[in-house]
Amino acid sequence: GSIYIRFTKVVEDSRCPINTGCVWAGNGKITLEIHKPNSEKVVRTLNTTLEPQAVTHDSYEIQLKQLQPAPIAGSEIKSEEYRATLLMTKK
Repeated sequence: GSIYIRFTKVVEDSRCPINTGCVWAGNGKITLEIHKPNSEKVVRTLNTTLEPQAVTHDSYEIQLKQLQPAPIAGSEIKSEEYRATLLMTKK
């Protein structure tokens, strides 16, 4: 069966800018809406560094592999510029 995933927003972006040095890599946190046809949407949160980095919905595992673009010190990332790379595996 089909499953629908919608990347809704970046909740937090404390990732280390690529043009600086950081003690901690930081974290990017996103929310997804997940649902199957004719079922209620479920909101899940995924992280780049912290847990959870993957969630299970029905028989699928959905993992956040990458959040782009990488932050640059002194430059703001607009919400529409974010791209999330997900890995979906049937369990």
